[in-house]
Amino acid sequence: MPTYEKLREQPPVLIETVEEGLMPCDGGRDSWEFARKAKKGAKQIIAPRSDNQPLDAYFLQEEHHHAYGRPWFLGKYQMQFLKQRGLQPHHTVLDYGCGAGRLGVRVIQYLDPGHYYGLDIHRRSLEAFAEYEIPLWDLEEKRPRLLHDAESSIEYFGTQFDWIVDFYSSVHNRQTEQKEVFRKFSQFLKPGGRLLTAPKPRIEESILADQGWVLVHQEIQACPLLEGHGFSPENDWFEYRLLT
Repeated sequence: MPTYEKLREQPPVLIETVEEGLMPCDGGRDSWEFARKAKKGAKQIIAPRSDNQPLDAYFLQEEHHHAYGRPWFLGKYQMQFLKQRGLQPHHTVLDYGCGAGRLGVRVIQYLDPGHYYGLDIHRRSLEAFAEYEIPLWDLEEKRPRLLHDAESSIEYFGTQFDWIVDFYSSVHNRQTEQKEVFRKFSQFLKPGGRLLTAPKPRIEESILADQGWVLVHQEIQACPLLEGHGFSPENDWFEYRLLT
């Protein structure tokens, strides 16, 4: 695992990846149809795009803004909810299933440098995040870390988190896989830390209780500017903490 000193010597935006394969993506028959899906394997660090390399044309067209079923504007509401629930700049955040940064760019902008960590299975989304969104928002100096991985290797970051945000990510796993993801969440959440997930986990309450999770807050968040456009104008949030 890279040490902190080594990381300080490297470029500020990193995609840390595992061995790759190909899988269909939900983005339609365009560049997103075949997104790279991470497989278990040895990790390596890939440097971000250098200034003398042209951007991928699809990034300039912001194709990645249309790959998630609901508008990019949703990130504004997600960020509002995190701040409402108590997010502070000095907190560390794991954005589980960060995608191309719909929420991430707002969280990175708000947090102190080095406090944002994103993990996703699709390399193409992470490339859009690192090569387009982060330079667009001038966030390089915030030193976000992005991990390309299919095994939920949260331990690779070598840190614990004040917040873990799981927005429509682990719910796509089989129930046994989601159970394992929540077990890992419990290992890397700081005492008093918070897990925000939407929608409700597909895990039996008894299993969550055995892992130490306690549901402390549930809220349906209205997203009024999404109303009347065929998208869900609500986010159904569940906030968990661990028994101490």
